[in-house]
Amino acid sequence: MKRQILLLALLLGIVAFATPILQAEDTDWKVVKTKVELLPEKSDMSSPMFRPAAVGGDKLTLPVEGGSMTIVVTTQKVMVDNTGNGKADFLAAQGDRSTPFQVTLVYSNGEKVKHTYAIIKNGSNWALKRMSALSASLEGTKMLMVDENNNGQFCEEGIDAFFVGGSIWGIPTSSVVNAGGKLLEVKFNESGTEMSYKPYSGKTGKVDIFKEWTGKANPKVAIFKGTTEAGTIFIDVAGKGDVAVPTGSYALLAAYLPDVTISGGNTTFQASEENVATMKWGVKLSVSATISVDPSGKKWTLSPVPMVRGVSGESYAGAFMEEGKFAFKVVMATANGAPIGREQPWSMCAS
Repeated sequence: MKRQILLLALLLGIVAFATPILQAEDTDWKVVKTKVELLPEKSDMSSPMFRPAAVGGDKLTLPVEGGSMTIVVTTQKVMVDNTGNGKADFLAAQGDRSTPFQVTLVYSNGEKVKHTYAIIKNGSNWALKRMSALSASLEGTKMLMVDENNNGQFCEEGIDAFFVGGSIWGIPTSSVVNAGGKLLEVKFNESGTEMSYKPYSGKTGKVDIFKEWTGKANPKVAIFKGTTEAGTIFIDVAGKGDVAVPTGSYALLAAYLPDVTISGGNTTFQASEENVATMKWGVKLSVSATISVDPSGKKWTLSPVPMVRGVSGESYAGAFMEEGKFAFKVVMATANGAPIGREQPWSMCAS
């Protein structure tokens, strides 16, 4: 009996000792409430994660009472049941005109949140587009959390997007974020109504992403995908001088100049505690394509559409590639790259 009492006392002591530690770890996180914010119907907001959800059939799948909304779809219009009465009697879209509608989303934690969506034309098909987001202040920096795959679930890592500090460019949702120059860990409850955050506690390094950039103007945003001790993260490293990041390996996802998107290539860096990482990218730009010549020798065809690449093979795409604007010089070459003849000015046009 004495042995049992002693064992019980020992277990209680362990629990009593461990409880303050667990509570202390829990108090490291600060919690802020988010609020629903309407997005402008016409906006320059953009992110690499945006995917309109296809609309078709007789149901629209969202986390609502019953698991879906009744809809009626024709080639000319879309009617939806936006009240939950089982009748699709609200005209959400007709032709190119769309009328946003409010939906009460229901989550397994019991919370109900009203969000706004719209049915839009996506080519010849219909699609669902989010028209509201969640917002909060993170250490004085505004955070906008947007449902980029339009499924009613906010803050899905690597799927949805953060718009930080009023930026029009979104970063894939990540467990680590650079907010006002501070590295923070973030997490959300299921409904997105609460955001918890704390200073990043892992090892950090620094990167100066523009030190070896050779363009005339710096990209406004440079989003990188990182493999770190915190897992896979997405982070914007555009800034003046050194920017703190978790240690690990990083690859460019997307960077943005006005009307130009930069992506891909051998655009990587390794962040360590010892050194400031840098990365070569930018001009001199080159155009690569395969040219075929018809039997008469009078018609040359570029296939596929030429890619504009930078010094590390990164691609540049945007409004400058539109018909009539995309002008460049072509040098014919043999299979081993030896030039044939002189440079010829070319521009893209419809065939």
